[in-house]
Amino acid sequence: VCVCVRVCICVITINRSPSTHILVLELLAAVCLVPKGHPRVIAAFDAMAKIRAEKARFQTLMHLLRSERNTVAVVVACTAFINVVVHCVPDKNYQVALQHEFTQLGLTAIMEELSDIDSPDLREQLDAYQENFVNVAELAREAELHEQDQEIIDELKEELDHLQASSQIAAERAAHQIESLHKDLGDQKALTDTVVERLEAEKADAAQRQEALQTEISALKAEMAVLMEATAR
Repeated sequence: VCVCVRVCICVITINRSPSTHILVLELLAAVCLVPKGHPRVIAAFDAMAKIRAEKARFQTLMHLLRSERNTVAVVVACTAFINVVVHCVPDKNYQVALQHEFTQLGLTAIMEELSDIDSPDLREQLDAYQENFVNVAELAREAELHEQDQEIIDELKEELDHLQASSQIAAERAAHQIESLHKDLGDQKALTDTVVERLEAEKADAAQRQEALQTEISALKAEMAVLMEATAR
């Protein structure tokens, strides 16, 4: 597969037929989408860049895009292939690296020039690249904002932990005070019950003594009545 890919890239460099260029680019895009196809396409571009003593591996592709900018079908095939080779990788870091390579080769400026061409297919590819473009600066800002948010969350969590600890201490203190009050109430109730029992006992004893006194008084009255009756005789 890798050899076939290299042959395809060679065809781009030596063949000037637009239809051949389109066919090869569509084939390379299709290879990128099959399992293990993307790294083989990248490896083939690396090998061809080394053979041709090019400073960048996509230099041949960008040369084709510039030289055939008046052939809309070729331009569409080139931009479609770039969309696939950059955006079909799941690794965002790798995607950003590939984006950077094409940006360094002037892709952004070329796309701005191509945006003036009246072609729905080309517009679709240009829009797709922009929509899937990973804005590193925006990601950095989002990461910074996320870090700031995380700091605020950590501070709030720390405050919440402190409040929970204070609340726990207050709850334990209140529970201790309530327990102490319950104990005091229990002691007071026990003391009150003791006093009531003693008063009841004293009341019963007093009633009993009063009854005894009444009995004695009645007996004395009876004796006095007898004495008085005897004296009168």
